[in-house]
Amino acid sequence: MIKTSFPGQAPQVVEDQITYPLTRAMLSVPGAVTVRGYSFFGDSYVYVIFDDNTDLYWARS
Repeated sequence: MIKTSFPGQAPQVVEDQITYPLTRAMLSVPGAVTVRGYSFFGDSYVYVIFDDNTDLYWARS
């Protein structure tokens, strides 16, 4: 899970400037099966689900 903060910003601004670009970037990580992003007032959460055989150490780099 990746949590980011953009204090005082509306959910649409958080979505456009943080959540969507971050979600797109995480889709290219080797072994990522599912990526889900959620935007709220001032906060963004991106969940990355990896294949069971993925070495998470190498997926971070």
